[in-house]
Amino acid sequence: MNLRLSSLLSRIENYPGVTVVAVSKEVGVAEIRLAYDLGFKHFGENRVQEALAKQAALALPLNWHFVGRLQANKVRLVAGRFALYHSLSSLRLAEEMSRIALRDDVCFPCLVQVNAAMEQSKQGFASGEVANLLTLVGNLPGVKVLGLMTMGPNTDDRVLIRRVFREVRVLFDELRRAPISTASMTHLSMGMSSDYELALDEGATMLRIGSAIFSNLLDNGGKQDGK
Repeated sequence: MNLRLSSLLSRIENYPGVTVVAVSKEVGVAEIRLAYDLGFKHFGENRVQEALAKQAALALPLNWHFVGRLQANKVRLVAGRFALYHSLSSLRLAEEMSRIALRDDVCFPCLVQVNAAMEQSKQGFASGEVANLLTLVGNLPGVKVLGLMTMGPNTDDRVLIRRVFREVRVLFDELRRAPISTASMTHLSMGMSSDYELALDEGATMLRIGSAIFSNLLDNGGKQDGK
């Protein structure tokens, strides 16, 4: 492990209870094994077929997270295969999850995706829409909301990114104090390689970090990023 990765982990350790999801979507099974040996236990994938292939190739006690955009027609393929689905972004997706859950006797533990910045390029719900969504999802067997997920806006403006993270954390706290239906505010997933420090400052309990981990896995001069 090189100094940059050690420094990253040291910063995160200053925030007890934070779960790091190593986003492994662009690396192979060898890099995942190496990350596991270094202590990472949670791994995130965003493409269904690649994720299933990696799961089949790795006989390790890993916690797999689906962190990408999940299409309704792919729900049947991922049922029961992931510890957490980070991107519940529509009622239609929740309804399909419930249908498959009842058919296959599984549960879909999910995070509701909040698009606080209302960016057209991102899916998810406006902050003001989340409460109604939680009420509706509460009537869907097999779908369990365990928190919220958001992505920082696509900008270099750190003040704006922090503002978005803070808005979602405030919503998370409100829903934790006054729960709606069956939802449980256990996880607040926000912050990636470029903005995880801002997310930590604003109360994230879960980070999704890819390049900042895998580009620094090996000592300087070694093969990196599976390339």
